[in-house]
Amino acid sequence: MSALLVIFILAVVILVLQLTEKQRALAAEQETVQEQRELFAAQVGTLREAEIIRAEMLHEIQEDLRAQGIEVIVSENNSVLSIPTALLGFDSASYEIDEEFHDVSLAIGTAIADALTRDNRYEYLD
Repeated sequence: MSALLVIFILAVVILVLQLTEKQRALAAEQETVQEQRELFAAQVGTLREAEIIRAEMLHEIQEDLRAQGIEVIVSENNSVLSIPTALLGFDSASYEIDEEFHDVSLAIGTAIADALTRDNRYEYLD
């Protein structure tokens, strides 16, 4: 009878040790998951910040050009700056800008360059 009790106690000890090991493994896994959640949240925050900065840049470019009498369009989702072809004076099937439109082209390029280089915001572009 005492031998049976000893075997039972040994079995309980083994089960307790296994349970303790499983708990340690689970705690380590939970720590890893928490770290991954924090990294993911930080990345999402960075993406949101980048979207806001890109939208600000586009609207600044639009306002700068509007002040110079050049109308450009920012898309509804703040991701595209549309420059009407008539402002650049491209001929059909041509990549060259007509001489009379060089000033407008230069103003557009300058506005874009200024917006990008201000506070190193070019780093937020894809």
